[in-house]
Amino acid sequence: MNTSGVESFTKDFAKGYFSWKNNKEVIEKRMTNLEQYLAEEGLALSQDMIRADIPTSSEVQSVRIFDVEKGSDDFVVSFLVGQKITEGKKTQQVSFAYRVTIYEDKKGNHIVSSLPTMIGKPEKAKYKTKQVETDSEIDAKTTEEITEFLETFFKIYPTASGKELEYYVENSVVTPINTTLRFIDFTNPIFRQKGENYQVSVVAKYLDDTTKATDNFQYSFVLQKSENWKVIEAY
Repeated sequence: MNTSGVESFTKDFAKGYFSWKNNKEVIEKRMTNLEQYLAEEGLALSQDMIRADIPTSSEVQSVRIFDVEKGSDDFVVSFLVGQKITEGKKTQQVSFAYRVTIYEDKKGNHIVSSLPTMIGKPEKAKYKTKQVETDSEIDAKTTEEITEFLETFFKIYPTASGKELEYYVENSVVTPINTTLRFIDFTNPIFRQKGENYQVSVVAKYLDDTTKATDNFQYSFVLQKSENWKVIEAY
């Protein structure tokens, strides 16, 4: 089910519906703009939402759709709106979740048939990291070789070309990123034997020379040694 059209319509509507200024002219322009989205009943109900003497202004900073339910000829769309509310010199960031019903005709045109109704915000998914430990049966020499390989790989990776990566990577399972990252170190290494190969999970720490931020990237590789160590799987 392709819902891109109704999602785009909903986002545009929400930006106009939840934005206003404590200015009569702007409020009138808001209502004129909403005419392209709302049926007559919705327009009438919206007149009372933002009164002429409202003391606040609202700037929509984000609209995130998190659920779309399709009916026979309409969609029920649930979305989260992030707003910056200003009253005098006081500014605060708020976010609320809403549900709105959008009618769709046979030509794919849309209209809001039921005004946004506030609903509960979506909850954060519960996830517990699986605790995996390094395989204690991997000998010290192999562990040292894998560690040296990873250090070398992560140092060259940010600026390495596809040709240069061929020495470290099989079948282009890791592709070039061509960026200004400076490798610092890697942490939380977990090595596990997988037949004749080795499964590796690490967190590589880089300094971004452009943003000056420190990035932690999680990598999971399967390594194989023939003439030299190579990444044969990445996920």
